Amino acid sequence: MMRNIQTNSHRHSAYRQTWLDLTERKAELKDADSKLYTLRHEIQMWNESLKMSKNLDETYIGQYLLTLFDVAGPPVLLLMGASLLHVVALSLPWIAYQFTFCTDHSADMEYNYFLWVPFLVWTTLTTFIEWRCFSYIVVPMLAWTKTYYVVSWPLSFRLWLPCMLLAGFIYRMDVWAQGLALAKAWRSHDYLGHEELEDAWAKAWNASVFSWFQPGAQLRLTAGLAWACLALQWFIYFLRVIPFSPTPINVSYACGAERKGYVVPFCCAHIWHADALKTLASLTLMPMVLANQRRYSVQRAQWKLVAGEGLNRDFFHILKMDVRIMTWDILFRNLLITCAKLQVQTSLLALQFHMQQKHAESTGEVSQMSLFSEHWNACISIAIAHMSSAMAFISAINDFVDLRRVRSKERKDRGKKMDADAWNEYKKLAFWERLGWSVLALQFILQSLALAKLWMAFHCKHALWNFSAAMQSWNMVDGCVPF
Repeated sequence: MMRNIQTNSHRHSAYRQTWLDLTERKAELKDADSKLYTLRHEIQMWNESLKMSKNLDETYIGQYLLTLFDVAGPPVLLLMGASLLHVVALSLPWIAYQFTFCTDHSADMEYNYFLWVPFLVWTTLTTFIEWRCFSYIVVPMLAWTKTYYVVSWPLSFRLWLPCMLLAGFIYRMDVWAQGLALAKAWRSHDYLGHEELEDAWAKAWNASVFSWFQPGAQLRLTAGLAWACLALQWFIYFLRVIPFSPTPINVSYACGAERKGYVVPFCCAHIWHADALKTLASLTLMPMVLANQRRYSVQRAQWKLVAGEGLNRDFFHILKMDVRIMTWDILFRNLLITCAKLQVQTSLLALQFHMQQKHAESTGEVSQMSLFSEHWNACISIAIAHMSSAMAFISAINDFVDLRRVRSKERKDRGKKMDADAWNEYKKLAFWERLGWSVLALQFILQSLALAKLWMAFHCKHALWNFSAAMQSWNMVDGCVPF
């Protein structure tokens, strides 16, 4: 009997030990299941991040990708030299003024066509610098974006390169034509009937929506307004890239240098060479360097999410830095410079039409087609300005649409897990994005107004037309300025 009791005791101890082992194993399995769930979640996050980053080439997954931070130093130094070449273009109106003359019995001004020779030298040197800068950044750009795009269409390099060279040529030709047009406007003051020309301009200005700005009634002052914006852009953009410190600093422009960035005078902002690269490329009109910049920023920001959910702040910070540069560009290039230039050039062309029609009323030989044939160079200059403005507008619209899509998707997917820093960067990004949309809306309105002025210059009796008068009766013809 004692043996049975001992046997049952051992068996009970064995059962108890087995139960304890099973309980411990169950806890281990539960812990393993929790870890497996966490692992699955992490794998899902990785897959989402890789999907958002457009499935980067498998060659680079898990490896370090070159970024603009690694290569932007030497191009920034080259672009500073190109920006000094840009000063030569800024001095064009004063040089061209010396070689511009009045034609007989006409308010039209002519310039010597050899003034286009310096343009060929300037654009050749700028294109050479642009190619050198592109040779530095092409590897990291292709590593992140895999191909180059024109707006939203991927193109082979053989097709993409001529498109970028042509775009750069058009942008620079637009600036040069604007300088020549300004020289012609200044020279019009030497025209024998310039008082009559000034009076016609003042009457058209006082009938416009800008009549409250009385200095605008002076033709020479208004003509130089767009060029003043161009000079202001050069000054501000230089303040946005020049290192500044109360103590002497030695900034290196080698590859991989200044990874911690530096402070610049404009708003005491903290930037890196990659930011200075975009700013100077925009200033010097280099579409080859600016190509794919927005896609690169989106890819790099989304790649940050691969490391985990705590990097939302970096995601929004990278996009905020990019959209801030884009907004400054469209504010100066698209709105202040291009739209002001279109308004001035179109008004000057209408004034030339008006004066020529007035002097030829007695003969009755001036038709709309003869007006175009005699002012073809001014019409071509305006057409180039509209083309470059439309190209910049479409490109900016495409960039902002993609940025809004990416920002909204990130907030929807991870909004509940974002910390205070991430929300702060998100709000800054949203502010700059909304500001950019507002500037683009103003550009669309002003460029449409310039197109309407150009159209009505061929249909108004005296060629001059104002939007405010037309809107009072909702009739385009009623906007024609009477004389």
